[in-house]
Amino acid sequence: SLRSLAAVFSLLMLPAIWFLCRELFQSQAISWVATALLAISPIQIVYAQEARHYSLWMLTILLSSLALLRALRLNTWKSWALYALSVSAGIYTHLFFALVAIGHGIYTLFVNRFKWTRTLASYLLASVVAVLSFIPWLIPLVNRDKNLEGVSWMDEQLSLPQMIVRLAGVLSRTFVDLGVSPTDSRSAMIAVAPLI
Repeated sequence: SLRSLAAVFSLLMLPAIWFLCRELFQSQAISWVATALLAISPIQIVYAQEARHYSLWMLTILLSSLALLRALRLNTWKSWALYALSVSAGIYTHLFFALVAIGHGIYTLFVNRFKWTRTLASYLLASVVAVLSFIPWLIPLVNRDKNLEGVSWMDEQLSLPQMIVRLAGVLSRTFVDLGVSPTDSRSAMIAVAPLI
């Protein structure tokens, strides 16, 4: 029962990517291929089975990207409000969502050719509303106790080779899960390194 919510979010990612690709490419074939690739992606399958927030985070990334594209196309206050809501949900889901929002901002600047337009103003207003909605969570986040149980891994110091192994493992799971983890023996890691 703890993992069922992550599985539901993971299933909701399938129509989300279909609609995102439809908005991007106006092609049903591309939408179906992207949906199929997501359905068999090892990292998506792993996160669908974990009682963690990562499947919701991936869902909010897809939905906010779709909301941004629709808002840029329609440029109505309702579409921008939906985008602001999706960005707010994304930031509440995972703090790294801020990087996605920055990417959205860069994309919007490119689409508007770095000129001040009504669309750019609407994007900035929606982004400010999303950030302001996050302020109630900033206070406990800034004042968090350093000894919180369950987040001790955040303070763990890793050497450069350990960081490279961890990053290679995460990146490889996007396409093929070879089962490599930082706790494996050095010989096991060396054996699969060329495959990664």
